[in-house]
Amino acid sequence: MKFSIQGIRQALTNFVRDLFGGFKKPGPFLIFDIATMLAGLLFFDLLARNFATVWVNTYLYAYIFFCFAIFLKRFDRSYLAGLEWVMRPGVSAWRVGVYFFVYLLSPVISGFAIGSFQQIVRMETPPIYIGMPMVLGILLLYPLIFALCAQRRAKPEIIGTLKERGAGQTLVRIVSGLGIYAMNLYLLTFVYHNIYRVQGEHIHWALKPVLLIAIALLYLLIYMPARVHYFIDAPQSRSNRAWFILSAVSMAVYTLFGISIL
Repeated sequence: MKFSIQGIRQALTNFVRDLFGGFKKPGPFLIFDIATMLAGLLFFDLLARNFATVWVNTYLYAYIFFCFAIFLKRFDRSYLAGLEWVMRPGVSAWRVGVYFFVYLLSPVISGFAIGSFQQIVRMETPPIYIGMPMVLGILLLYPLIFALCAQRRAKPEIIGTLKERGAGQTLVRIVSGLGIYAMNLYLLTFVYHNIYRVQGEHIHWALKPVLLIAIALLYLLIYMPARVHYFIDAPQSRSNRAWFILSAVSMAVYTLFGISIL
């Protein structure tokens, strides 16, 4: 028992050290996670209430901006270097994670864009010669851009030609970061909206464990498609992992209190 308590204490100490390590050497993941936590804390009601109007009518534009952000990553030296490390033969677990959250979960991001497109053009059932190319184009846009513009260029000989610092690198990181964060905010708004709908309702005690698991899985499916790109940016950073855990847990706890599970 003494050993296990010491182990927990050491793990917590390391976790706190890793969190403060993010301030000693700030990375884009730090801004992303702090901004995500603040958005949930300060703008939860605003985002949730405007889901059916602003969100649905503008999601397609956020998706296009997100795809443009991934396109810009072809010029981001740090991102390509991280992706090159992830794709090395001996880092199979990281590679599987990237494939899962980028390729297998891409329909989570692009599926909403299809519904938004239909809302914008006011076509519930478009003709097949319009609908099929539209659906395929939206579904494949994001994974194709990632494969051709990022993964294909994650090679040492290409990375070596890019400047490590400079105005161009800074601009690329700012614009691409805004695109990824915007998509993250849109995806989380979907979660906020569904939580907002059950606020104030009585939840039977027997359903709380089921709802707890469902919310955890929903957060994982919604948060990771955007957050995975910051894992790629600094895959070996312990602070990166610590801040992800803090942001994910804080949002989940806030949600559980909000719908009276805790």
